[in-house]
Amino acid sequence: MGDRILAIWQGAGYYHFTSCNSDNGNPNYTANVNYPEDIEGLWTYVYYSHSKVAKRSVGFIQFGATATPQRIQHDVSHPAPNYFKFILAGNQFSYPSFNGIFKTVVYKIGPGAFIDNVDQFNAFFATQGVPVTNWDKVITVSQVTDAINVPVPEEVYTPIGGGDLTYPDEYSVSGWFKTGSSLADWSHLFRLTLNNKADN
Repeated sequence: MGDRILAIWQGAGYYHFTSCNSDNGNPNYTANVNYPEDIEGLWTYVYYSHSKVAKRSVGFIQFGATATPQRIQHDVSHPAPNYFKFILAGNQFSYPSFNGIFKTVVYKIGPGAFIDNVDQFNAFFATQGVPVTNWDKVITVSQVTDAINVPVPEEVYTPIGGGDLTYPDEYSVSGWFKTGSSLADWSHLFRLTLNNKADN
């Protein structure tokens, strides 16, 4: 339980939104959204969020800047976390990494992270510009080579977890992406997990 708190995979012809439900022990709630036949090179925006209070995970996917957004909903409760691990692309569960480009990927926690309906999504989406694609070339850059922990003064940061502290009631992952020239039957876009290793 907890491998797929919020996750999206690209399947053959659709995006596969997954979540889990701690109330009934189901580790894999799923919903699919078909993508257009001409998906290659199309900027796509996704916003996937959860509310502990509403007991709901809601995902939106927007194909390009003008299409009607698609919405999925899972009526689920998530395990009470002390932390989350966010994984962008990468090989997961023996599935290959997403072949494409990401832009403006955001992981948000706290009030305002949960978006429940199309009107809320449209208002938020109006603030997100479609990525510019007139680059001279695309290069690969390693963002993190050696992860280190830097102490932060207590007055600036209070760790979440332990004692009476709990994780915020709302969290989300969002961002732009577009596929590359070859699509696998399955590939991993992103995953929010409670676990250090993929178990199921």
